[in-house]
Amino acid sequence: MTSSLGSRGLFGEIPLSERTRTAYEFVLGRLRSAIVSGQIAGGTHLVQATVASELGVSTTPVREALRQLASEGIVELDPHRGAVVKSVNLDEMLEIYDLRALLEPRCMEMAAQQISEEALERAGGLHRQMESEHDLVAWAHLNREFHQVLCNSVDSSRLVSILQSLHAANALYVSIGLRILSHPLEAGNRDHRELLAALRKGDPAAAASVSRAHIQATIDLTMAAQQPESIEGRAEREDDEPMADVASGDLSLH
Repeated sequence: MTSSLGSRGLFGEIPLSERTRTAYEFVLGRLRSAIVSGQIAGGTHLVQATVASELGVSTTPVREALRQLASEGIVELDPHRGAVVKSVNLDEMLEIYDLRALLEPRCMEMAAQQISEEALERAGGLHRQMESEHDLVAWAHLNREFHQVLCNSVDSSRLVSILQSLHAANALYVSIGLRILSHPLEAGNRDHRELLAALRKGDPAAAASVSRAHIQATIDLTMAAQQPESIEGRAEREDDEPMADVASGDLSLH
């Protein structure tokens, strides 16, 4: 079965301003946006040559971008099938958040005692960007950076490594909740503001408490995104958007 993506192709119209970035940054941004927004559905097979042709670049930046997306947990690299967009798995999502709920509050407890002024400034800068950011894809990317900066501030390489892996694995689930539910950014920004305040005060108990509540709120957000009424609402909003037909498991562009 051959999929049809409409006259706009997979990525829609490409603003001229985006061409000012490096080929790698350009491809990474377009792919990440298309996947996180739902334009490219889970299970879609991304052929490097096809993506390169669609975006007018060589296969080298496409290959590099796919590796980066794999590290973010958005794409899976299969030795036989190549790059495949990750599909939603509710059991996996719950397992990831259960582990985060166990480990991340402890990490923030440690961060309240160990974080440097430089790391606080970096996290604060990311938070300010997130408060003024209305694009869900860009916000989700900043959100991951924000949590990485805070986790990296603690003196426990094993804990940091585990949490980095968990953050990468749940990137797709965070994005699903963001794009389906109304006004999700306000709550996230509020939680981040409270977490930064606790860290600046050097209050381990408060930092752990805010972190725990933030993760629970994220679980509630992504669980609500799985409800039929949420999915139906998304379908109505996205009715005019191009979507990859993945019945064949492959991506064909015309």
